[in-house]
Amino acid sequence: MWQNNRPGRDDNPYYSVLQLTGDGMEALRQLFPEGEANDLNAALFSTSGVHGTYATIEDVERGGDEPCDVTFVVIQPRIVCMRYGNVEPKNPDDFAFLKKLRASSLKALAGIGMPPMKDEKRLHSCANAFSQHPGKCGAWCAATCAPVPSDPGGWLAKARAALAQEPAPATTPVQRLAAFGAWCAREFRDSLSDVDGGSAQDAMARLGVIVKHTVTEPCGEGCVCAEYGDFPHECYKFPPDVDAAIRARTKDQP
Repeated sequence: MWQNNRPGRDDNPYYSVLQLTGDGMEALRQLFPEGEANDLNAALFSTSGVHGTYATIEDVERGGDEPCDVTFVVIQPRIVCMRYGNVEPKNPDDFAFLKKLRASSLKALAGIGMPPMKDEKRLHSCANAFSQHPGKCGAWCAATCAPVPSDPGGWLAKARAALAQEPAPATTPVQRLAAFGAWCAREFRDSLSDVDGGSAQDAMARLGVIVKHTVTEPCGEGCVCAEYGDFPHECYKFPPDVDAAIRARTKDQP
C-alpha cells in the first residue's frame, strides 16, 4: 500500500516519506476509519506536487473536464512521517468521507501546539468575520486580537453586515488585481503566515487575474512547464489587459 522513499524501510515509517502504491480511498479509510483526523494523523488535500494537480474535492465531484482524482498528503507529526498520493472518489459516500476528513484535519492541525482555551468570553476584532470567541484562541490570539467590552456605536454590527454583502464583480484589470490583493491580505491576516502558492493560483484563476491555456511547446528559455515532462501542459498566463496593467504599475520598479 505504501512505498518508503528510503529504500529498505517500507516497514519502518519513522522519519520517512511514503508514496502510495495502492488504492487511495482504501488507504485513507484504513488510516482514518471514521473520517476523523487528530493531532497524530491528519490529511491535506489538493496539494499538487509532482504527482498531480491542485484540483479540489469539489472539482472532481463536478465531473466534466475536471480531473478525476485529488492529491493528498497525510501528516503524522509524532513519528515525523508524511504519506502522499492520489485519491479517486467514485460515489457520494467517498466524497462525503473526504470532505469530513478535510474539515477534521484542518481543525486538528490548527490545535497542535496551542494551549487550552480559557472560559472567559470576549469579543475580538479578528479577521474571521468579527466573530465572538468562546474564549481566547491562545497566546497568539491574546497578543494579536484586541478585546472590546461592547459594541460602541454599533460598528461591530455594521462590519458583520458589510462582510455579509455580496461584493460587486471585478471587471477591469485593476479591479481584478485589487480583488486578488484583498484575498491575499485576508489569507495572511487569518494565519499570519506565508500565503500558499496553490491557493493563490486558484484565487487568481477564479478572479480572472490569470487564464488557463493548453501549451504544446516551451514558451522560451527557463519555461517552467518544460520541467514537468512531455507536452502538452496546462499553463496559466496573465490575460493581455492584466499584463498591461501590471507592466504600467511596475515599469519604474527594479
